[in-house]
Amino acid sequence: MSILLTSHYLEEVQELSDRIVMIRQGRVVADDSTNGILEHTASTVVRVTTLDDRALTLPGVIEARREGDVVALTVRDASTAMKALSLAGVDYSDVDIHKPSLEEAFTQLSAKEQS
Repeated sequence: MSILLTSHYLEEVQELSDRIVMIRQGRVVADDSTNGILEHTASTVVRVTTLDDRALTLPGVIEARREGDVVALTVRDASTAMKALSLAGVDYSDVDIHKPSLEEAFTQLSAKEQS
């Protein structure tokens, strides 16, 4: 069974849908499962509290930046960052994982379409 749901409230769409077709200005910009769209567009940010600068040069990290005593790691999935931190022997205390939202994915897809 299929239900066609149209909405500008992407948070609700993310919660309710298994498959999503995103249309922007009459053009299909994405057609995939909800997880598929999130995995292929938006990145996860893992923030760890550490003074160890080895956290800034981990393999598999798209971007690493220091914000005081916190290092923010942009990755495709959080497990990659956690494994790299462990293998590098980085000591850290707090971990905060920000998973991408469908709205962030749509913003990235829209930006690609405009460029």
